[in-house]
Amino acid sequence: ATTGARIKVSQSNEFFPCTNDRIVLVSGDLEVVRTAISEICRRVFEAQAARESASQQQAQGGPGQPGQPDPYAAPAPVRTNRTLRVVIPASAAGMIIGREGQVIKTMAEETNTRMQLSNKDDAMLPSINERIVTVSAEDPLCVEAGVKAVAAQLLTEPESGRYTNMSTTYAPMPVGPRGPAAAPPPGYGVPPPQAHGYPQPAPPPYPPAGYAMSYARGPPGYPGAG
Repeated sequence: ATTGARIKVSQSNEFFPCTNDRIVLVSGDLEVVRTAISEICRRVFEAQAARESASQQQAQGGPGQPGQPDPYAAPAPVRTNRTLRVVIPASAAGMIIGREGQVIKTMAEETNTRMQLSNKDDAMLPSINERIVTVSAEDPLCVEAGVKAVAAQLLTEPESGRYTNMSTTYAPMPVGPRGPAAAPPPGYGVPPPQAHGYPQPAPPPYPPAGYAMSYARGPPGYPGAG
């Protein structure tokens, strides 16, 4: 479907640092971004539901015996939640949380979702200067409404809601003998100066209504959500 927004998806081997989540970057004015969010949610959740249905059918019917239980099949996964994660500038954390957590609490109640902002003290990559709002609910439409609420809230303070990285590219994560490094070197996480072969433009005085969403990569070959 045509949404009118500018949408960029990270490559299949490019993930948000410290995760297996790919990035969907959406930019445009608020209304076209809202339309794009609806389309992205629909596609991601439909793919996830199809994957779950196929897993259940496989568990209920053994090879060559449709409908007969397969004693060797693993139990079908039970998925009750749908989740999307919204990447926000660290400077926007205050407006998302609100005084004594009132803003994020109100958004969650009004959209019937659970919302959680990543803890800045737990950030493995502080130089990225971004945090994640996790939006989850049993009803996919509630998740969609929650993501839209976060997007709209970012516009209440344009300067704080400005994205410094209007790209889906992050520097490769350093890996040590015991796994990912907890304290990356200075400048880590900053996109290259000429990502995708062209210079990055200077940020405008007021940013477009751009929002970055991450969705978890499912099992191999499955583009589902986490």
